Amino acid sequence: MFVKLAFLSFFLFLSIVAANAQRTINGIRVGIVNGRATYLPKPDYPPEAKDFCADGKVEVLISISENGDVTEAKAISGDELLRAASVEAVKKAKFAPVMDFPVKTQGIIVYNFDSFAKCINAGIVNKKALKIPKPNVNPSPPKKESLIVIQIIIDTNGKVIKSKAFAGHPLLRAVCEKAARQAEFSPLALNITPINIKALLAYKFKPDGTIETDIEKDDKTVIGTPINLVEPPPPFCNCRFGGKISSVMVEAKTDEQGNVTGAKAWFGHPILKKICEKAALESKFLPTNIKAKITIIYHFEATDKIASDVKINNIEIKEVKIEK
Repeated sequence: MFVKLAFLSFFLFLSIVAANAQRTINGIRVGIVNGRATYLPKPDYPPEAKDFCADGKVEVLISISENGDVTEAKAISGDELLRAASVEAVKKAKFAPVMDFPVKTQGIIVYNFDSFAKCINAGIVNKKALKIPKPNVNPSPPKKESLIVIQIIIDTNGKVIKSKAFAGHPLLRAVCEKAARQAEFSPLALNITPINIKALLAYKFKPDGTIETDIEKDDKTVIGTPINLVEPPPPFCNCRFGGKISSVMVEAKTDEQGNVTGAKAWFGHPILKKICEKAALESKFLPTNIKAKITIIYHFEATDKIASDVKINNIEIKEVKIEK
């Protein structure tokens, strides 16, 4: 009887090891894989990205086949105007194997863009404008307060030459872009080659139909607006989750330029907490010349009870506290 139990225990142990090994092979994560590429084309710099001085880092999460081809690609961070070009470029990449036998892998490709049209980044400039025309809104006002953020490019004469909405209700963006192009600023007194200003204008729509443009620098609604809210990648581990939905709360500290300088996860699965802290640190919020603490809730959806089947479902900005 003892021999039979021992044999069954050993057989069960081998089955578990084999299952875990298979899961590891099919879902291995290898971090940043730029150095593993045998061919990595550079992305095109889109004309619209040049118009709006888009630059910085773009990260693309990819799946690589046994033959080294990219089978899936999704941008998980970086300027929205640069993401599509990065994804299209990385789809053509080729990679060397990581093992002596064929294996599917995942990793992150990082592209660093330098703006072709250099700009000074001025943050929110509502208070600095000589004139901010309010948008002409025909539809009914929103049922709750809505913030529309417009990225603008100002030339040295104080004229707005480009405007593009990147945050706020989709039905209100076009009218705000049109109004923002009519805003006026003081000319720049620079003794250097003419250079443009990259800035933000914010419009706050009230349920009573009024529109505010006198945005204070300590307005919590403005501070909590993300420019780039990075999604955490799917976790890789052989851990188990107790339910279909798991959530992680992260308290992120931001500086005056909207960069996240610290992130601490307060509840959630330990593996999910780690990847959420990393995602929060790589995120960016509106530059408002003030420090803040921002609570971010990451909601995960589990199609199974293993980590490889857990995907991000929603990211929620819950609370904003101004650092005195």
